Amino acid sequence: MSLFAMSPAASLTTASLLASSSNLLIGGMDDPAMGTAVSDSDYSLRVGPSLMSITGGGSIGGGGSVNPRAAMQHLFGGEVPTSGSQIQSIVQTHGLLPSLERGTLYVTRDQIAGSPLPRMNTLSMLPVSPEQLFQRMGQVNDWDQTIPNFISSRGTATQDPEVILQEAVMDAESAGNFHYRLAVRSSTIDDGFMIVWSLSTGRDALDPKSVQRRAKPVDKNDGLQIFTEVPGQPDKTLMLYQVHLVPKAGRLQRAFMRMAAPIIEALTMRNFPKAKQAMANRAVDPTWTLSRGDNPSGMNYTLKRV
Repeated sequence: MSLFAMSPAASLTTASLLASSSNLLIGGMDDPAMGTAVSDSDYSLRVGPSLMSITGGGSIGGGGSVNPRAAMQHLFGGEVPTSGSQIQSIVQTHGLLPSLERGTLYVTRDQIAGSPLPRMNTLSMLPVSPEQLFQRMGQVNDWDQTIPNFISSRGTATQDPEVILQEAVMDAESAGNFHYRLAVRSSTIDDGFMIVWSLSTGRDALDPKSVQRRAKPVDKNDGLQIFTEVPGQPDKTLMLYQVHLVPKAGRLQRAFMRMAAPIIEALTMRNFPKAKQAMANRAVDPTWTLSRGDNPSGMNYTLKRV
């Protein structure tokens, strides 16, 4: 379900890392205030009755000032709101609606203790109703035609009508491909819809022997999407997106990923606007595919790190 290909630095050399880091480090990316450090044990996405439990360490903090940093901290700094009306209130209070309607895509990241790569958080607006977007995102069998970087994606029903298993192969650019299987739960919430995913486990786990040739398995792929309407505009959607994707790697590879984290973040963020654009186009026009190259949504997204 991870929409944006994470590009680990497995193919980067130390020399290229040192030569490139000064150009790819963007103001604020190494600022601890950008995210809240939490431990893996404090963050959980569990399949089953408790799958709706999405918690993170850190505090939401005070505020009241009208700015995107405060809004993103309220949305992602602690327990992610699962109430559409609460999300709407936060976005309105911090004055983000005008910039979101112009296509601004707000991004922050959280450093996760014990993980070489951060968790990414995004807030955006799409020009379709939450119900339309929710339905389109559930059509995982055609993601290879509608979402950038997906080579294949197939969904399988489970005994739980709210849960499907999604097996996908993603193009991670210079690092090759990722192959994973997720348990994906889709549900309605107060004034909106939510999709939550994590790696499938037990009998549903991906058999390591079935990983495609030249593809890599992953250690973690946890995340969520929440859709609620823009206040007063039921034909537009506020979308929260959060993902923590970490490829399977040995000790030395994980250490190298930590060193290259700023470069990995920059490469990953580069894909956010492309994926958001594709989602908007597909939601507006159910027949749209990547091969068409047009823009039926009329949206042009601009990344803003806060």
